[in-house]
Amino acid sequence: MHSKLIGKDSAKIFYNKFYDLIEPDCAAIVRYAHFDSAQMRFNGGFRDLLKVDTTIILAEGNYSSNGLKNGEFVTRYVNGNLQAKGYYKNGNFYGGWVFYWPNGHIDQQTNFINGYYDGDCMFYYENGRPNTHMKIRGYSCEILDAWNEEGVKIVNSGNGDYTLYDRGLTWQGKVVNGIPEGIWAFQVSDAVYGSELFEKGKFVKGLNHNILGNQDYNDKSRINFMPHVPELDVSKANRFTIFHDSPCDTTKYVREGNVIRSHLKIFD
Repeated sequence: MHSKLIGKDSAKIFYNKFYDLIEPDCAAIVRYAHFDSAQMRFNGGFRDLLKVDTTIILAEGNYSSNGLKNGEFVTRYVNGNLQAKGYYKNGNFYGGWVFYWPNGHIDQQTNFINGYYDGDCMFYYENGRPNTHMKIRGYSCEILDAWNEEGVKIVNSGNGDYTLYDRGLTWQGKVVNGIPEGIWAFQVSDAVYGSELFEKGKFVKGLNHNILGNQDYNDKSRINFMPHVPELDVSKANRFTIFHDSPCDTTKYVREGNVIRSHLKIFD
């Protein structure tokens, strides 16, 4: 999309703020990178600049020779504040990462192995106060400490009443020694729409209330206690997706294999 090859192995590429390919006049981000045009992938170092203020480096890092994110990465919001910093290994989050809210407060200080949370993970509210301290191993997690938005501690050393927001639902229940215990329920106002029973962290059974009536289930819990792994916008850069069907110059673009074409070949 009017991107330019520079020399034998570099390119200047234009993206919108969501890392979709777009015309230079509409671009928010300009990427300078080492680029393998035959394989349509990045390799080596790159730097993404904010087009309206090129002193702001939105992202910088490295790709391996096979096009996977590798090594130290740093990303920033358009206001210049840090968004995230840490390491990738073979395209996955690896080791310690710090994520930030747009206002500069820390969002989470977490650890990863092969793209999944692992070890001690600390999450914060946007106002800077602590939210939840978890210990994660594999597909299980322990809720060690938790606070409400006013800073009041509600779970201490793995014990207390916890509120979990998962896929639009609010679940409430007790944790004992870091794991769910007893009845967990989600409700709107004073009406309970579902509940699940746990014994020593193990799911026993659940009950769902809806317009079809009450439905029992015992196959697996519907609650996801694991936090969702964030996806950085910069991760979309190597997908080379086009902004809708008609970018800002109204030209129709299509992708044919490793070539993006309009009525003229502009990027291959």
